[in-house]
Amino acid sequence: MTDESDHTEDNDPALAGEYVLRLLDAVEEARFEARLKDDPELQRMVHEWERELAVFAGDLAEVRPSKALKSRIMAQIAPAPSGPKRSIFGLWASGAAAVAMVGFLAFAPLLNAPGPKFHVDLVSGNLVVAAGFIPETDVMIVQLNQGAPRPGRALELWLIADGSETPVSLGLVPSEIGEIRVTIPPALLAQVEGATMAVSDEPPGGSPTGQPTGDILASAAVFEL
Repeated sequence: MTDESDHTEDNDPALAGEYVLRLLDAVEEARFEARLKDDPELQRMVHEWERELAVFAGDLAEVRPSKALKSRIMAQIAPAPSGPKRSIFGLWASGAAAVAMVGFLAFAPLLNAPGPKFHVDLVSGNLVVAAGFIPETDVMIVQLNQGAPRPGRALELWLIADGSETPVSLGLVPSEIGEIRVTIPPALLAQVEGATMAVSDEPPGGSPTGQPTGDILASAAVFEL
């Protein structure tokens, strides 16, 4: 992100921030780490950045963005410039860039934790439900991001495997805005790729028959991150 003219002691705070946020390219990072080994002041700057930015990540669940997702995030917060490169201080001057940066830095310390490989967004009117699947841990994350079940009703999530016409229940969607994490059988997780998912309106506790009994509110194909 920086150019040769940025590599001065006056710009060390910016370089330290870019290093912590993993915004330096491979050459710049290697050069910075070579200095970091023998420069206590530079080490102090890095630790200060890590301490300040950790505040934003403290309450987040450990999620590792995929390479594709990280690339999309990086493209949004650090697009390839058409003119001279700017340091991190230039980015902070833009409110939108600063907000995007904070969103990414919250994930930066968590890149070693397994994250969702498959995802689906189920949207209908005021209802927004999302689900992610982490094959390494057999975990499904279900989020209710907008909307709510009708009074006295529940929202149930269904998986329709590729080539199948029979929905399989994946459990209930949270009744309030938020997320839940549940472990699902590996055999069921293996059917996620290429599948379609749906959310239905059901009685409290879910469908009594093992198949959708109420209206299908939304459906969408699962995609790989």
